[in-house]
Amino acid sequence: MLDQILSTAEDIIVLGKSGEDKVVFAFPFEREIAKNYYKKTIADTKENNVKGFNRHWKFDDKTGLIKGSNTFLVLKLDEQIRKDGLWIPTPEQAMLLDKKGKLSNNVYRDYGMAVYSEAQPNQEIAKEIISQTKRKLPLVIPFKDLTHRLDENFPYGVAITLIDKPKEVIFGEEARQYLDKEFDYKMDSGVCRLYRYGDGDWDADWMGLIAPVQMVGWILFVAKPHALI
Repeated sequence: MLDQILSTAEDIIVLGKSGEDKVVFAFPFEREIAKNYYKKTIADTKENNVKGFNRHWKFDDKTGLIKGSNTFLVLKLDEQIRKDGLWIPTPEQAMLLDKKGKLSNNVYRDYGMAVYSEAQPNQEIAKEIISQTKRKLPLVIPFKDLTHRLDENFPYGVAITLIDKPKEVIFGEEARQYLDKEFDYKMDSGVCRLYRYGDGDWDADWMGLIAPVQMVGWILFVAKPHALI
């Protein structure tokens, strides 16, 4: 996978250190790499007809990008790329990309969920996630710490839950301060999407997990610096 990234990526940037001898790198998610993972997200035909996944979601051969997304679809994509040691940026990593001028406007990008309480909106998902952890609310959860299962008891036929050992969740007072400082709009109830709006605002207040946005993004991986030489 690393060889394919190096041979096709038009831009690779450093986002920070990971351990003593490794670095976190980011690269544009496009062309053959994006197309291959897109195909994996639609390979399970029984999931494609579930309401949470039955949305606008296609690979555009002209632009080399995936078009259309929602919380459920981006999570499914993240679960696929994780198998190869890749991941969709956490909100903090995405904001660093933004500061480096890598996130253009006029595109909506999802980066996870904020869990405020067991109330609406998206109460079923809120209750399940809260039941899995003793962390204080609110929770700021990137996609890499989430997984899904098909479940008819959930409004869109998809339950979103924490992975067994989530490592990137921000919670309690730290999460509250982070939301207050870094996000232009936020809620105080239920579960909402964490996203970058098309005008550059960072918001944590979108209640519609199923609503479509444009999927144009960057993907991250960890490697030793000399591996890229």
